[in-house]
Amino acid sequence: MNKRAIVYIDGFNLYYGIRSLKKAHLKWLDVQTLAESFLREGAQLLAVKYCTAEIKGTQSDRIRQQVYLNALMIRDKVKIIRGHFLAKGQNCSKCNHIQPNL
Repeated sequence: MNKRAIVYIDGFNLYYGIRSLKKAHLKWLDVQTLAESFLREGAQLLAVKYCTAEIKGTQSDRIRQQVYLNALMIRDKVKIIRGHFLAKGQNCSKCNHIQPNL
């Protein structure tokens, strides 16, 4: 029986990890090829699920993010999963209690 795999990628952790390396060319990483490189012989890649949210940066930042996501979607196994940011909880300045967002 052939082994099958689905790879999930946290887009923000990947981006900021690559950014910390200070190697800009890696920001154009082909995540499908990367996922395939980890498979054992005979295994089949079913999908790469790239999880992300729209960034809150400048318009230029948002355009660059969309260009990259468009490039990822050209690959046949990459699916973009869009989420949204949750603001951090509210911190009470009097008692320092953090009220989480629900």
